[in-house]
Amino acid sequence: MEPIKKLFQAKVFLEYKQKKYELDALQDLFLKNIADKIRPHAKVKDRIGEILIVEVTNNAVGHKIKMASSSILKNINNNESLELKKI
Repeated sequence: MEPIKKLFQAKVFLEYKQKKYELDALQDLFLKNIADKIRPHAKVKDRIGEILIVEVTNNAVGHKIKMASSSILKNINNNESLELKKI
């Protein structure tokens, strides 16, 4: 049992845990800044540099997010010390 615990405490798993924490925080920020009706249909998948990658259930939800992306990014960047430029 001890070797398994040590394996999960390794550097690789620590990096995954930190990435998951970062994405969860971004998910919370993103959901606070979008409309209530589309919240269940959107999920933050990743952040690559200044780009936020979002997964949506259909094109209509994606279009609504794209149209509101400037205000969403403005609110996210004002609340946190992030410099996101694109969704």
